[in-house]
Amino acid sequence: LPTYTDVRRITNFQRFDGFGEPSYAGNNSSMSDELKPTQWYWVRRDDGSIAPYRFHQSKTDSRGRLLGEFFVGSFIRTFPMSAVVGEAEMPSQQ
Repeated sequence: LPTYTDVRRITNFQRFDGFGEPSYAGNNSSMSDELKPTQWYWVRRDDGSIAPYRFHQSKTDSRGRLLGEFFVGSFIRTFPMSAVVGEAEMPSQQ
């Protein structure tokens, strides 16, 4: 599993270093437009921990909630867009 060292600032997100509680200051619609397919993002899981996942696409459920689909190995897992807390950056290979 790759490790991630830095979280770059995303518009409407506060910088998140893995400690404390990040906050989101925008609406989910504009946030989904900023996420790029195949980029890595920190996502808060159901147990409260944060892990890096590679973004696939956004979608809206039957109740109008914005969701993000993320690659988990060879599978796709859906998270609410509010669970995305920042963009993960892979360390350079030297």
